[in-house]
Amino acid sequence: MESHYDRLDRNERLQNRARDASAKLQIKWLNEKEKLAAEELKIAQVLHVETVDGKCQTSYFPSNEALIRQVAARPTPPVYLLRYVTFPCGIPPEYAWVGPNALQQLTETIGLQMMAYEFWLELIEKEKALGSGHIGPISEP
Repeated sequence: MESHYDRLDRNERLQNRARDASAKLQIKWLNEKEKLAAEELKIAQVLHVETVDGKCQTSYFPSNEALIRQVAARPTPPVYLLRYVTFPCGIPPEYAWVGPNALQQLTETIGLQMMAYEFWLELIEKEKALGSGHIGPISEP
């Protein structure tokens, strides 16, 4: 009788371990699927703003055109766009609309613009029309 209950107990422990392992795998799979779904909702661009030889330069990675091509190759367009704006030598006067404090004007600073992808398409046309090569605020001042 005792060996029968030992076998039942052992089988139950094995089944519980198998269920636990299966649940861990399912949770891991769901987390990965959730991350992928979140990544499909957004796209990112990094901008590097610095003053070289007294002239403010803004570099785009990827460029606006390359980003549009990337989106065209996707099955569905992103919902929003993130723009990471790096100012390695501080925020120059051309970006005064950022509203930097005295420290941010002199030291490395990173900013973030987050907007709907469709709004970004309109915004880059406005920025292109300015002809400065720089970005502007998301909303009108």
